[in-house]
Amino acid sequence: MTSEAPPETIEEQVLAGGDDHLRRLAAEGLLPLSPERLIRLQVQLARDADSEVGTLAATALREIEPRIAAPVLARETDVAVLEFFAANADHPLLLETVARSRAAPVGALRDLASRSPGEVQEVLILRQDAILEEPGILDALEENAA
Repeated sequence: MTSEAPPETIEEQVLAGGDDHLRRLAAEGLLPLSPERLIRLQVQLARDADSEVGTLAATALREIEPRIAAPVLARETDVAVLEFFAANADHPLLLETVARSRAAPVGALRDLASRSPGEVQEVLILRQDAILEEPGILDALEENAA
C-alpha cells in the first residue's frame, strides 16, 4: 500500500487545491513568499481552470508594482512567466524587461512587438538573435502604430 506524501512547500499546497482560502490568498499575492516564487505561483494560478482564482491571479499580476516585478523578470527563465507578462503587462518597464530577456520565447516577442511602445520597440530591434529565429518580429514592429 502506498500513501501519497503531503505537499512539502506552500506552493505545492496551493497547487494541490485542497484549501480554497489559501488558493485565493496566493492568487492575490498575499502569501509570505519571495517575489520570484510568488509571481511563478500566481502565473500558474492565472492559467488555472478555477475561473475565480485564475481571474484573481491575473488581476493581481497586472497590477503588480513594476519596481518589484522587473528585477524578477530580468532573472526569470520560466517561459510561462515571460509569456504571461509579454501578453498582459502594460507598463513599459515590464515590457522592456521581457523584451531584453534571452529566455523569452520568440513568439511572445513577436506578439510584444505588435503592441509595444517606442522604447520597447527599440529594444526589440536590437534583439537580432530573436529576429533571426522569428523574422515576424520585424513585420509586427512595422505594423505597430505606437
